[in-house]
Amino acid sequence: MQSAIGPSNQTNIKPDEFILYFYPSPGLNWSCPAGLVLTSAIHKLLNRKYAIGHVSVQLKSFAHPELSFHTGMTQVDRHQGKKEVLWKGYGFGILFFDFQGRLESETDLAEGVTRFSAHQNLYSLTFKINATTSKRIHEFLVEFKKCGAFHHYGSPHRPRFKEGGGCGVFAAACLEIAGLLDSEYVQAWQRRVRVPQDLVGGPGVGRKVSLWKLLSRFHWATANEPAIDYSIWDPDLMVEWVKKKRAQELVSPSGKLVVEPEQNSIGLTVDVQNRPCPQESLFLGEPDFTRFIR
Repeated sequence: MQSAIGPSNQTNIKPDEFILYFYPSPGLNWSCPAGLVLTSAIHKLLNRKYAIGHVSVQLKSFAHPELSFHTGMTQVDRHQGKKEVLWKGYGFGILFFDFQGRLESETDLAEGVTRFSAHQNLYSLTFKINATTSKRIHEFLVEFKKCGAFHHYGSPHRPRFKEGGGCGVFAAACLEIAGLLDSEYVQAWQRRVRVPQDLVGGPGVGRKVSLWKLLSRFHWATANEPAIDYSIWDPDLMVEWVKKKRAQELVSPSGKLVVEPEQNSIGLTVDVQNRPCPQESLFLGEPDFTRFIR
């Protein structure tokens, strides 16, 4: 899609920025199935903001402010999934569920930004980018909306196949189409577990899994046990990465990352203005919703 925006006549304009904001969870225990169920349930019951953590993305275009946005993927109804686990026997099938999704507005995000920054608990990674990359990121969001992908929410979803996505995988897709998804992020930001097959329920599976069974399992599946591999772009791992990199840069600066003052967010900045913008298609194929448990 050709952009209608021509070159700017302005000089000395700040470079555009693409910012990932990381909102940590109140604390999730991923050590075993029981720990994950118990901690996520407690946070949900206490109505804690971003009970499983969150990621939002912001594009700041200084030459072309009309391209700017701040958004993130989330559920339409944060209570969706409760009855599936409590009464319908989905168990960990809920990890592979196709939730109703939506894109957050800047107004939606304002409360979280204010609350988390007030408690010095908002983290960020800022990319200084060129105008071509900025336009491509904006174009991806426009096309993502146009095809209706945002109506689907979930961690296993593939944004570049128009399947929607969770907040983390959507942020990763934005980086990927911009040529900014370095292997370091792929390795450091994804959490992977082997979900025991007998804990995965739902109508499409033909198995019901009780809440008690989930709370009675104290280990993930081993390499020799029947399992389904699950991965999630985890906000908590993203936060830990920012903390680790800030500490390293303060002791021994690499010259690649800039440690930002602790103001609205605790963050890092990387200058990638000279990185070429990819020319490949924004999307890699059509959606396959049979992949998900319903």
